[in-house]
Amino acid sequence: MRLFRRRKAGRPHGPWIAWGYTATGERWTESTQQLDRKAAEAAARELERRHADPAHARAQAATLDDALNLLLARCRSDVAATPPKLSPATLTMYEQKAGTLGRVLGLALPLRDLTPARVDAHIAARREEHVTDHTIHKELTTLRQALALARRAGIFLRDPAEVIPEFTPGYAPRERYLTREDLQRLLAELPSNGAAMAAFIVATGARWGEAERAYRGGVRELAGVATVHLRGTKTDASDRTVPIVHPEALALLTYALEHARGPGDPLFAPWKSPNNALRRACERAKIAHASWNDLRRTFATWLRQAGVAPSLIAPAMGHTSSAMVERRSEEHTSELQS
Repeated sequence: MRLFRRRKAGRPHGPWIAWGYTATGERWTESTQQLDRKAAEAAARELERRHADPAHARAQAATLDDALNLLLARCRSDVAATPPKLSPATLTMYEQKAGTLGRVLGLALPLRDLTPARVDAHIAARREEHVTDHTIHKELTTLRQALALARRAGIFLRDPAEVIPEFTPGYAPRERYLTREDLQRLLAELPSNGAAMAAFIVATGARWGEAERAYRGGVRELAGVATVHLRGTKTDASDRTVPIVHPEALALLTYALEHARGPGDPLFAPWKSPNNALRRACERAKIAHASWNDLRRTFATWLRQAGVAPSLIAPAMGHTSSAMVERRSEEHTSELQS
C-alpha cells in the first residue's frame, strides 16, 4: 500500500491518495480524504483492509442494475409462490419503477457512487418531468427495497437510510370521473371492442387487467340479478362477483356484451396501445383526458350519487376496506353542501 498527493503549481494539493493491490492482484486507488499524513496513514490502513476483503471487492463492482435485479427476482419468486405472496399487478409496478430508476440514475451506476446528492438529483429530474410526488415516493420505495436486498447480499455496504431521504408526500387521489354525456361521446369515438371494454369497466368497476381477463361465462344471472365474475389478483378481495343492480350499469353491460369482439369465451379481443387509443378518443370527443382507472372511478361515483353506501361499493371494486370510498363520499357530500 502506498500514499501520494497530487501536485498543483509544483506544490502538494488535495488529500492523500492511497493505492495498493487486492488479493486477486487488481490495483486499487482511493482518496483517504485526509490532508494530515498520520490521519491519511490510518485511513489508508482501513482502505487496505477493506480492499483485501472479497466481499468489499464485490461491493466495489456492483451496480444499480444488480440491486434492481435482486428486487425483481424476489418479486417474481413471490408471484410464483403457493399461495402467491405478490400479485402480478404489483410485480408490473415494480418493473416499471425499476425501469424509471435505471433510466434516470443509470443502470451502470456503481452502488458505491450512489449518494444522497444523486438521489436528490433523481427527485429533481422527475419533478421536471411533471410527475407527482406520489409517483416519486413509489420509485424511492422501490430503490430502498433494492438496496436492502443488495446489502443483505453483501454488494451494498451501507444502510439504505444513509442514501435515501425521508419522502412522505401527502396523497391526493385523482377525482376525475365521466359524466353520462362524457361517456356517451367517448364510446362514439372508440373502436367497437374498445368501446365495449370502456362500457364494461364503468358497468362493473373492473380494473384494466380484470377487464382483459373478463369472459362470457362470467356473466350470469343469480336470483333475477345479473352478476359478473371478475378474476382479480391485486388483493385478496379482487377475485369477486359484482351484482349489476344500477339500471345504467345494466345497460352498459348489455352494450359491452353486444360490441365485444373476443374470440370464444374471452370477452374482449387483445388490444395494442389502449392508453394511446383512449387518449386520442378523448381528444376527438372533446372531453378532458380520462384514464382507464378514471372509468373505474366513474362506476363508484355513479353509485355514490345514487345513494349506495360505501360499505357496499368497496367490495364491488375489490377494495379490502371501505376507507377510500368513504373518504371520497365525504368529499362528494362536502361539495354538494358548499
